[in-house]
Amino acid sequence: MCAYSAGNVEHFKYLMKRLGYVFKKDAWMEV
Repeated sequence: MCAYSAGNVEHFKYLMKRLGYVFKKDAWMEV
């Protein structure tokens, strides 16, 4: 359960990083 939970956290960070990158790129293109 602990390892599974940690895996979810890492996956969540990975998704947020990708979403953040896409958001920054889109924001830069709009400006």
